[in-house]
Amino acid sequence: HLIGLQALWFISESNGGLRSLNLQGNDVGPEDTNGLAQIVSTCTVLDDLNLNANGLGSLDRLQLRTVCKALRLNSSLTRLNVASNHLGPAGLDAIIGAGASRPLNHPPRLQAAALRWSVRTPSRSQPLLC
Repeated sequence: HLIGLQALWFISESNGGLRSLNLQGNDVGPEDTNGLAQIVSTCTVLDDLNLNANGLGSLDRLQLRTVCKALRLNSSLTRLNVASNHLGPAGLDAIIGAGASRPLNHPPRLQAAALRWSVRTPSRSQPLLC
């Protein structure tokens, strides 16, 4: 299983056309921090990333910071699902902060346990409902 994720991170380095990636339930965790950050920051058309039911809650502070930095750098992502990761308040705040600090033409739109970042007007934004 670990080899499969490492292969995905490697393959994605040369795939600038990746628009959607569903990693739900794939045990993405601390050992995947660099690969996840790489794919998020370099796939310039990545629109939808599903990380539901993984191990993001086990990331340490530095690993979470690395992932959040990549999220801030990606201007194409409009949907991010991090539900069921046991992120806790600090982890969820970090992810929300990464969305809020993105370029102004990509205001965050937050819904339920999944984060939705959209280019829609801020007037359509909804509060986080956890």
